[in-house]
Amino acid sequence: VLLRQRLIVTGDLPATASATDEAYDRELMMAVLHFQHRQGLTADGIVGRHTLEELNVPVASRIRQIAINLERLRWLPREPGDRYIQVNIAAFALTAVEDGKAVLHMRAIVGKPFHTTPVFAAMLSYLVVNPYWYVPDKIFKQKLLPQLRRDPGLLARMHIRVFSDWGDNGYEIDPQSIDWATVDAESFPYRLRQDFGRFNELGVIKFMFPNKYRVYLHDTPHKQLFDASVRNFSHGCVRIEKPMELADYVLKGDSYWNDARMLEAIDTGQERIIDLQQPLPVYFLYLTAWADDDGVHFRDDIYRRDRRLAAALP
Repeated sequence: VLLRQRLIVTGDLPATASATDEAYDRELMMAVLHFQHRQGLTADGIVGRHTLEELNVPVASRIRQIAINLERLRWLPREPGDRYIQVNIAAFALTAVEDGKAVLHMRAIVGKPFHTTPVFAAMLSYLVVNPYWYVPDKIFKQKLLPQLRRDPGLLARMHIRVFSDWGDNGYEIDPQSIDWATVDAESFPYRLRQDFGRFNELGVIKFMFPNKYRVYLHDTPHKQLFDASVRNFSHGCVRIEKPMELADYVLKGDSYWNDARMLEAIDTGQERIIDLQQPLPVYFLYLTAWADDDGVHFRDDIYRRDRRLAAALP
């Protein structure tokens, strides 16, 4: 009965529904599913621990959360453009908008708490088919080198090559000639590059918008990670669920590119840069509350940014 009353108040259960029926029927289950959808929870219709916690968040806390995010919306341009891409970091989601309407929506993977994805705006100007992945120094030091000390054959299985540097005069080095057990992470003189292919950490397409954070959107071979409800697994860049669909969106109006030609470009196994005829705005937002046709949505404050903003507001 308490669950029914709670969901009627928030509009998840119709006002015409019984507020005193003790049965957990299909109508109530659909209301729980709708509530879970608005909270970004796994929609299973079961009032488990996480769903119960969200049901018990005080109204005053939700009002404050809405106020905080209204302040964030105030920072955005009043005219974002006729066509643009919006990444909501807190919602792990990317939305493509055209003429004020969402025309494409997909799940996204954002940065870990210690590798946060920043809030900023940029212009998407080109995409790269079959990109190389140049292993960042931080990933090499913190993740790859400890694994190489235990398993020197890892680079070959990951299709990663070692080069003297990134310059034109750089030459390839046999990784077996390096004693990884004695390598000093701080003075390692070489550079690592992963070959292109569907195994590549960037997948088969990356979307580029030059920015000081070196953040971009890209495909990923780890598709199973999109099944998680909380998706903060990256080192700052954003992995996207539907790269081909996004490529269709950003290349709209380019008479040459279609799905067949894009697949043909991927199948060549060669890196290729495709410039956009019309650059598109990309907005990285951090919204833990927003409204749409389904009602008001709330998300966890994964980077603990709400608290800092709340302290600055009257």
